[in-house]
Order: sequence, then C-alpha cells, then structure tokens
Amino acid sequence: MSAQQASVESEGSSLERLTAGVQFFGIASAILLFLTLVVPNRLIQSLSLLGLVATGSQFVFHGSTAVSMILRGSARRLFQIGISLTVPYLLSLYFLNDAAPLTVEQLFENVFGIWQCISLGVIWYVSWAFADQINIEHPFRGCLIAAAILFVVCFMGYNGIYTDYSGPDDITSVYQSKEAAEEATKTGRYWGQFLSYVGAAYLGILVKLMKKLRGRAIK
Repeated sequence: MSAQQASVESEGSSLERLTAGVQFFGIASAILLFLTLVVPNRLIQSLSLLGLVATGSQFVFHGSTAVSMILRGSARRLFQIGISLTVPYLLSLYFLNDAAPLTVEQLFENVFGIWQCISLGVIWYVSWAFADQINIEHPFRGCLIAAAILFVVCFMGYNGIYTDYSGPDDITSVYQSKEAAEEATKTGRYWGQFLSYVGAAYLGILVKLMKKLRGRAIK
C-alpha cells in the first residue's frame, strides 16, 4: 500500500469518526436546548445552557473539522479564518441580552483596567504555551476550544454562578448570586471582556503558529 493510499484511508476513517461525533453532539445539544427553554428554574436553565455550550461547541468543532478536511488550499484557509471569527462573535451576543448601551468609558474600563490587563496577559501566555498541541493543518480548532473555554468562564460570571469550597472534606457547592447576575446584565461588561479575552488567546496562538511555520520553512 502506497503512502498516498494510506493517507486517503486514514482521512476517510477520520471523517467517519467526525460524522459520528456530529450526530451524537447534535442530539445532546437538542436535548439541552429543550431543557433550557422549558425548565422555569433559572439555575437549572443556566446549567443547561452551560452544558449546551459544551455540546454545541463540540458539534461545531466536529462539523467544521470535517468541512476543513474536505476543503483544500485557499478555500480551507478562508473557511478556517471565517469560522474562527464568526463563532466568538456569535457567542458574544449572549452577553448583550437585556444589556444597557455601552459607553466608551465603560468599554475602556472593562477591557483595559489593570486587572483586565493582567488577565489578558495570563490568557495570552497560556494560549501561547498550549499552542504547541495544535494541529498545524487545522489550527482553527485550537481557536474554537479557547473561545469555548473563555465563554464558559465569562458565562459563569455573567450569571453570577460561583463555586464554594467548604467543610472538612472540601465539599464543592454551586450557588447563584442574583445581585451579581443583575448587575452584569445591566452593564453588559462581559461582552467586551469576552471579546478581549478571545483576542488575547488568538494572538498567543498566532504567535506560536508563526514560529512553527518559520521552523518548518527552514527545514
């Protein structure tokens, strides 16, 4: 068997696994969406929506990977850039739900405050470090994973969901602060924070990918 035939068979097997993943996560996403829309309890809605983000991101992840494997050349590159930008933008719209219009001053404070700058630096470094694990043929998958993780972090803050470690056995409890959730909803600050976090993560990934590409060109 030639190397080309082996490559084609391997790609076909990968596409079959991706198709199975799309079907599984599509069904799981539909169930969680139903729970999010039907269950009246806000905490259960929030947790269901959190699960929906996880399964939905996997649905998009597997589906977009399958499309990327089929495409070639500039079409693949444009597709990867497009989905890397579209997914976080669509996710960011969640944080504008019922939010008051943002002022330039609020946006500046939310994105360029001292603690936000520290957070951006940490996110950049972690993304840069873990970019070594990214498949250079489909780097957009690392971007989607980073966007999904950062959305979950911002989602919990936006909905006032916190974890608390207490007791001799370090039991973890999850609770929701309605006051924090209402404040976040009114200010809409998590919209700017989420997009700035994603930008920092993407920049870290891009710097590492450029380094890897230069190393490949030298070889």
